[in-house]
Amino acid sequence: MPLLLDAFQALFTGQLYKHRISTHGDRIAGFFYDDLLTLARSPKLVQRIEQRQLVVNNQGKVFGRPARRPDGTFGVLVPGAAPEVCPPYTTSRGPLAQLQIGAEVKIMATKMVAQVDRVIGDLEKQARSITKQNKAAIRLAIVGVNHAPEYTGWEGKRSFIAKSAPAQEAADILRRIDTEVRPLYDEVLVLPYSATNRPPYHFTWVNPTHTLHEYNSILLRVSDEYEERF
Repeated sequence: MPLLLDAFQALFTGQLYKHRISTHGDRIAGFFYDDLLTLARSPKLVQRIEQRQLVVNNQGKVFGRPARRPDGTFGVLVPGAAPEVCPPYTTSRGPLAQLQIGAEVKIMATKMVAQVDRVIGDLEKQARSITKQNKAAIRLAIVGVNHAPEYTGWEGKRSFIAKSAPAQEAADILRRIDTEVRPLYDEVLVLPYSATNRPPYHFTWVNPTHTLHEYNSILLRVSDEYEERF
């Protein structure tokens, strides 16, 4: 299983999933570049990552390009800067002089219909921000959509049982992603999953084979696009 899909599943499996933790998106997006490296489809990308010319910036910053920060900010290391290896990732971390791939992660688990306008608005703003930083940059959106028949949410120490099951809302969320988000990004990875957020905290993919094939296809296309653009 690719690292990104494993990392997404690990957010829910065997543990309570807590909403509104900003590092979730950074953690998931970071594995995308390691999966690109493993696929080894783009010789340019592989060579530059291995030579530590291309890095991820965990703060989402590009020097001289102030903008909204995406979860996965990847590009050219500032000349003279020292990249760092930060396990469990293989791709180095460091300051960026140029953005080449920008990823934005949204995980929708409960109250999805109530949140969808905000989520889509955030994705729209992030797509514009990536393009503003570099018109040639590859834009990737990753959106998890829950399909569970029931769900328990947590905010701090307070829990609540979802009045509307995620499974009842999923179809509408998927439709809006297709119509409103896909036109804004080069690639959109939708991750349909099922997690109730209740002990023993099981997680399942709605269609694991389809999800794996879709993700691997995106890895291939982004690799080819990188080879052509950069």
